[in-house]
Amino acid sequence: MLAIAVLLLLTNLLAFIQFGADKRRALTQDQRIPEQNLLMMAFLGGYFGAKAGQYLFRHKTRKQPFGRRLNRNGLVGLCLIAVMAVPVSRHAVFDLAGQGLAMIPAATDAVETALANPNVAQLLNRY
Repeated sequence: MLAIAVLLLLTNLLAFIQFGADKRRALTQDQRIPEQNLLMMAFLGGYFGAKAGQYLFRHKTRKQPFGRRLNRNGLVGLCLIAVMAVPVSRHAVFDLAGQGLAMIPAATDAVETALANPNVAQLLNRY
C-alpha cells in the first residue's frame, strides 16, 4: 500500500511539473507538451497535481473541452485506482478481463465462419 501511495505522489508531482513546463513553453512560444500527455498523467493518478498545476499556473483554464476531459480522465483514473486497491474488486476485474480474453478465440472463429459463407462474402464485395 505504501508503494501505491508513493507512486501516486510521484505521478501527481510529475503532472504538476508538466503543467508548469507547458505554461512556460506557451509563454515563450516553444514546442508545447501535447494535451494527450497532460490528460494521460491525470488518468494515471496525477489528477490532483494536474488540477493544482492548472490553477496555480493559470494554464488551460479557459479551454473548456480540455477542462472537461481533464476532469473526466482524472475521475475515471481515480475510480480505477480505487477499484484496484480493494483486493476483492481487483480479483473481480482480473476475472472479468480473463473471461473477455477467453472469448476472443470464439469470436475469431465466428467471424471466420461468417466470412466463409458465400452470401456474406458477396455482401462484403459490394462495399
